[in-house]
Amino acid sequence: SGAILVSRWWSGRDIRTLGDANAGTANVARHLGVKPAAFVAIVDIAKGSLAILVAHALRAPEVCTVLAGVAAVLGHRFPLYFRFRGGRGLATTLGVLLALTPRQTLMALPLYGMIYLGSGGSGILATLLAFPVLMLLIYWDGYDPWIIAAPMILAFTTAVCSLPEVL
Repeated sequence: SGAILVSRWWSGRDIRTLGDANAGTANVARHLGVKPAAFVAIVDIAKGSLAILVAHALRAPEVCTVLAGVAAVLGHRFPLYFRFRGGRGLATTLGVLLALTPRQTLMALPLYGMIYLGSGGSGILATLLAFPVLMLLIYWDGYDPWIIAAPMILAFTTAVCSLPEVL
């Protein structure tokens, strides 16, 4: 988990004891600053991208490639070495999508950001509104159905993983 490692290195503290106890970029930014948060974002985005790049290097079928991205998000959310307490997976999801469909993801990212900032930081609302646009962009470019569905598969994975916190 990038947030746990960077927060320990940067301040000697466990980010899961600060703020909302989430091991993610936003919590690091709020409590440790923008510089360590940038390191966390890079690590978490790279983690998602690396899963896809390895699947592509192995010439895995599209369904396996998408599942590699889901595995990266699940591994981020429930890291074995940190007692299964990780981040929410938003930056890792971004890394997966950037590696799967870089142009389309970069086109949809400003919309996501505007909704996120305009709603006071609602990742759920931004996902619900921006991901269908991303899926449409992917569809228009003629990608495999698994790649077209990837944003919603990843959003569903993140939502299901968040249920224990909500309940």
